Amino acid sequence: MYRKTLCKVFRMSVVALAINQLCAVQSYAAETQAERTAALEKKLEQSMQQIQALTLRLNQLESAAKTAPVPVVQTPAATEAQISAQEERLNKLEKSVEQTAASTEQAVTDTNILGVPVHGFLAVGYTKLPNKPNQPNTLNTKSGFQLANVDFYFAPNFGDQFKAIMELNMEYTEQGILTYDLERFEMGYTFNDMVNIWAGRFHTPFGEWNTAYHHGHYIQTSIDRPRFVAFEDQGGIMPSHTVGMMESGSARVNGGDRFSFDAFMGNGSRIVQADDGNPLGISLGNQLEFNPVGDSNGNMAVGGRVSYQINNTLTLGAHALSEVIDTYDGNNVAQNSTKMNFYGGFYFLEWNDWESIGEFYQFKNKDLSGPNGDTGTHSSWAGFAQVSYTFGNIWTPYGRVEKAMLDQTDNYFASLDSGRSYSRQVIGLRWDFNKSAALKFEADHTHELENGIPDDTYNRVRVQLNAKF
Repeated sequence: MYRKTLCKVFRMSVVALAINQLCAVQSYAAETQAERTAALEKKLEQSMQQIQALTLRLNQLESAAKTAPVPVVQTPAATEAQISAQEERLNKLEKSVEQTAASTEQAVTDTNILGVPVHGFLAVGYTKLPNKPNQPNTLNTKSGFQLANVDFYFAPNFGDQFKAIMELNMEYTEQGILTYDLERFEMGYTFNDMVNIWAGRFHTPFGEWNTAYHHGHYIQTSIDRPRFVAFEDQGGIMPSHTVGMMESGSARVNGGDRFSFDAFMGNGSRIVQADDGNPLGISLGNQLEFNPVGDSNGNMAVGGRVSYQINNTLTLGAHALSEVIDTYDGNNVAQNSTKMNFYGGFYFLEWNDWESIGEFYQFKNKDLSGPNGDTGTHSSWAGFAQVSYTFGNIWTPYGRVEKAMLDQTDNYFASLDSGRSYSRQVIGLRWDFNKSAALKFEADHTHELENGIPDDTYNRVRVQLNAKF
């Protein structure tokens, strides 16, 4: 009986050790999929090896115990009952070990089968325009309920250094046409913190808004971007997307501060007519197009931004961009050519529950239309500032002022349907009623300014429901 008790106790120790090792395997579930898979496979192999070694040692001890003289001891009934209970627990532990091992193997298999996680953003809303604008402007010039967009975001994991980002956006035009666009499609390789090379279609690195916020409305405080910073197919006056290459880097300096930079080169944009026959499907007159399959005039766009973040609180930065942009008519014939240049600065503040963002752009556009149509160099500017405060991580009132003074003798702005001077004031309230959803209430007042055309003033009241998954 002594040998039997010794063996049972030893077997319980073996199984407990196995369970401890397998639990350690499962503790890696919180890590990334690639690291977790490798760790699980390694730990599982180690655990099986230890189980085999301990089982072999147990058999040796049992064999030695059979040949050793053991004194005859009368075991009381209570002791027999305790041993029986230990045997039952031992059987349960052995079964648990088998189930845990099977679950671990299944987790490894699932990691290989599931593939790339899909994330996305949804937005629906309602707009009321008490007085509609007289001049064509940006989207949302109709009252009523609106399907804003569905945005899918993919970030496949190829390993520690090679990575990719894909963003597919679907939305309806004011004519009720469903359009879709591959907003971002970029692949990159990380050598170190200062050398990150990206290639494909990316957000042009200027300002803070275009760099930090993509097409998911949920991630930004307000319903929409400032008007002149809007995406190309929503009336923006700057090329917010570029197809080309970009180098990005950042480094810690002075303890808690951070220096960052982005530099790029790629296809320059062009101005084309956008109507229902256009692949973009949005009737806005002339708008920017990012030239996805080659530069239409052979002049590369170049630019970048630098920023300095102070103690994870205040970011100050500067940006610049230069590219030659041609305007084409409906027959794809170039009408004029402009070397569009801008430079300026931006800031981003996060302090306790306060948040503020502001950007400024100074344009120096040179007409390249030739000796008979050259109108010289034109100066324009645009800027905005937004501030918000969050109460209890739920309620966020915000306000924004924005203004653009754009020279209408500049062929670049005169060719864009939304290239008019304007001022706008925005107030709103964001309600984060769910960890993955927010309801935004917003009102704005817009004053259109254009040479030779009477001023146009209009108001909007909007509600938008945003969600992420």
